[in-house]
Parts: sequence; C-alpha cells; structure tokens
Amino acid sequence: MKKSSIVTAAFALWLFLSPSAKAGASPVLLSFDVEEAADVAALNKLRVPVPATYFITGSFARSNPEIVRALAGRENTIGSHSDTHPHFTRLDQESIEREVATSKQSLEAISGRQVTWFRAPYLEYDDRLMQALKAAGFRGDSSDKEAWANQSTIFELPISNFIDASLIASDYDMIDEARYTNHRFRETLEKMYREKAQSGQPFVVLLHPRIVARETEAFREFIKWAKRHEARFLSADSYIADIQKRQTQRHCVWIEPISPERNPEQVVAGIAALGVTDAFIKATDAKGNRYFTGNAEDAFGRTVSLLRAKKIRVHAVMSVLADEKAAQQHPEWSMISRSGERSSAWISPSSPAVTEYLNSCLQELVRTYRLDGVCLENLAYPGTEFDYSPALFSAYAHDAKLKRVPKLSELLNADFTSWSTWHAQQIADLAGILKKTVNREGEGKIEVSAIVPAGLAINYRESERTGQSVAMLGRNVDLLIADLPRSGSRDTNELQLFALRLQGGNRPVLVRLLENADRKSTTTETTAPVRELAHMGVDGIGILSDNDVTGLNKARELFGGAAH
Repeated sequence: MKKSSIVTAAFALWLFLSPSAKAGASPVLLSFDVEEAADVAALNKLRVPVPATYFITGSFARSNPEIVRALAGRENTIGSHSDTHPHFTRLDQESIEREVATSKQSLEAISGRQVTWFRAPYLEYDDRLMQALKAAGFRGDSSDKEAWANQSTIFELPISNFIDASLIASDYDMIDEARYTNHRFRETLEKMYREKAQSGQPFVVLLHPRIVARETEAFREFIKWAKRHEARFLSADSYIADIQKRQTQRHCVWIEPISPERNPEQVVAGIAALGVTDAFIKATDAKGNRYFTGNAEDAFGRTVSLLRAKKIRVHAVMSVLADEKAAQQHPEWSMISRSGERSSAWISPSSPAVTEYLNSCLQELVRTYRLDGVCLENLAYPGTEFDYSPALFSAYAHDAKLKRVPKLSELLNADFTSWSTWHAQQIADLAGILKKTVNREGEGKIEVSAIVPAGLAINYRESERTGQSVAMLGRNVDLLIADLPRSGSRDTNELQLFALRLQGGNRPVLVRLLENADRKSTTTETTAPVRELAHMGVDGIGILSDNDVTGLNKARELFGGAAH
C-alpha cells in the first residue's frame, strides 16, 4: 500500500480551480468491499440501484450464498476480496496462493460467474500477490490509489482521488476518518466527479456497505445527481468492454519535410497508397533546428500542400522544451540541475520568455501553413536531475501558500509528493497555454496533441521523472500520443494501453511504434501481434518513417497495405 502526504488546503484548492477543459460526462464505477456480517443488513438498506463491482471475501460468500447469487444476477461484476481478509504482505507464498485460490473457487461456485477481479484487504499487496493473481487467472486488480498506480502484472483499476492526491474516493477516509457530514460526503463525491468529467476519466469509488449505509441518503442523492449529469454507472467488466469497443480509425506516419530532390510527389503518393490518414511533419527538433521558413512555398509548405491534396490530415510536430539552440543562445532560459548548473539542451517552463518564444513559433506555423494539427513533443523534463529553477521554487511556495520558499532538500523529502504533483501541473499548464494560442490562431479548428511514453501510465515513477501526467495533460490537449517500443511484450503493451485509456478518459489515444534498438526492419512475425494489440482500445497507430522505401515498407506491413 503506497502512502501519500497531504498537501495544504490552499494548494488543493488552487489545483481544483485551474482546469482549462470543458466538463463533460464520466463513467462512475462504484465498488463495494463486502466482508463482514454487518454488510448483510447494509446491502439490504442500500439496495444499490445501478451496476457496480462487489469485491467479496470467500468466507462471506459461504455464509451468505443467497446475497452473492442475487448480486451476481444483475449487471454487476463479482470480484474477490481474498478468502479470510488477511494482511497479504505478512503471508508466506503458500498462504497467499491458498487465499487467492480458495476465494476464487468459492465465489465462482456460489455466483455461477467467472471471477477475474481482485482487491486486496487494506489495499496492501506486493509483487508476490500480483503474480499469484495472474497465475490463478485473474484479469484485473483494484488495490491501488490513482496517484500511486504502479501495476505491470495485471490490469489496474485504481481508486480515484483528487488530482492533487489529497483525498481518495473512499467512504472510510471520508466518513470514518474525516467524520464528514451527510452533506459534505455528497458534496465531495460530486466535486471529485466534476474533476474527472473534465477529461472523461472514470470515477472509481471505494465503498463498504456497513459504512456508506450510515449515509444512505447522501449516497442515493449522489447517484441521482450523477445521472442528471449524464453519468453512466458501469461495473469493472462493463468498463473494460467499453474501452475495447474502440477501433483504430487513424493510420499515421511521422516524416520530415520532403526536399525537391527526393521527389516529394512520389513520396506523398506512396504514403497515400498505404491508406494513411494523418501525417506528422517535423517543424522543430531537439537540436533547435527549424524545418520551416515562414514561407508557404518552402519544403515544409509544399509537403503540407501535397499531403492535404491527398485528403491526409497534416500535423506540425514541435519540440517544446528540448531546444539546444535556444538554451545556448539564451542561457537564462535553461533548466537548472540539482547542483545549480544550467542545461545546455533544455529550456524551462518557468521562464515567461520561453512561453513567449514558443507561442511565437506556433503563431508563425499556424498563420503560414494550412495545418490540421499541432503535435507537442518533448513537453517534459529530461529526468529528475532538472528543473530546479529558482523561479519554480518561488512559484511553488506561492501556490502552496507556504510561509517561505522551501529548500531543495525539503522538496526532495518531506514535500516531495506535493512538489511532484505541482511540477507535473506546470507541464500540463504549459500545454494549456500553447493550446489556447493554437485555438486562437486556428479559430478552434486545429487539433493539439502531446507525446508521452506509454510506460507513464503504469508507473508513477515515470511521471515523477518526466513531469508528465496523462490525466493532467488530457485536460489540456485534444489527443494523446503514446510512444510504444516495438520490442515490448504483448502483456506489457496491453497493460499500458489499458492504463492510457483509463487515465486519458475520453481523449483519443494514438500509438506511435518506435524502432527496435537495432533498427532492423520489422518482420510480419513481430508486427502482426503489435498491430492486433494496437487495434484494441486505441484510436490510431503510426510509425516513424524515414521518407524512404524502407519507411514506407514498414508502414505497409503495419497497415496491411490496404487503404482505410
């Protein structure tokens, strides 16, 4: 079980009041941990009127088979909550496997349903338990808090929390621990839901019948309120099925502007023949090179025109914070390391001059060329070594209402949770600022996307490293693009794509397949499984192309050589 520190109330309020995306509707996944005799009367009192997920202990099921069968007969998911509700981290391997197997057998025998979801008692688990669940045929787990999701074994459906990680959506935390009143409990659920609805993320609520039944009125009023706001109530199984209904509609290539000597008409014709729907053209790179001149007739503009003539959507790719030329020409813009050294390759989001510079670049692109999209690449920190710019320290202290600017040692220790969350918010806020510029210049007709590593979605440490948050970025862009190595295992890829869909909410997700380290041509044997995987729950798939025959052949293998 991962623990988070509580940020200040003022900081929590600041985060909540800073959305830039329009609120919509989110699915609500109510989940109940059913384990004690008192839950019998509580379930009868609640009479939950919507689909939900019930994590039930084997011992409860054996004592109350009629209740379990009744729950299984509706649009619910039946999951395991262990057999006897132990602390799994204190058990030996044999006991872990026995708890998992016995509960699964009892629940399946009584419910008549396959049991493939699990939640650990006390939300305590380790890798031994996850491996035992996978070996026993479990499909998913719901033992993590959203802010600390770190699951690379089976699907993880984390319990929701405020985006600042200050509170999880749990009746125990709100009613038992914090002693919320009926009104405050309902109000907090509504506030959490509205936060999720900004990007369509699922709202996963952890409940205990015997606890939430004490606030039955608030619980029922929340359900009525959510329905009025067009929320759909889903079980875990229904949510998975909903995600996997998505089919790939977009086939993409990443290219550089095509120079005249490379016969651009022929290259574009080859791209169009593959059924490509979207082309991402490099506009700037990490070296600080510009591939456009501001003249609509340059190689960049000519490539855009040729592609659009073939009905292919065109996106300009801009390297945002990785910019060697800018960092070296304007050292005052550079990110700062822990030791106080300036980066020679990365510019800081803390600098107003950097924001002005990036906006100027976008304005020139959008005003000069007929674009369908702008793709933000390298919208991240290069690692945990950067960015410790003094301006960021001061801004953090201001937003968190601290009495003084914290020391570096404090940020990396006692304040690390709130600092990491705020740090990621700076990246998301920059995306929002750039999107606003694109929307203004493009009259709201240009799609803004951001590239993230696929592993970001299943490992919170990756978020700490890059400063990127799928959930935060999803609020400030129209499209998420996930870099997925071709060499990744099927299981890992599937887990990453599920987590991306979950955290990205209703934002479309494209997968960009990266070359293997040896850059060998992808064979049909390795491409087919990845293609099959990418067509499950993602909206598009694409590759990095070299604008040459090799690149086009790779695309042909991936897309099947057929127009779409």
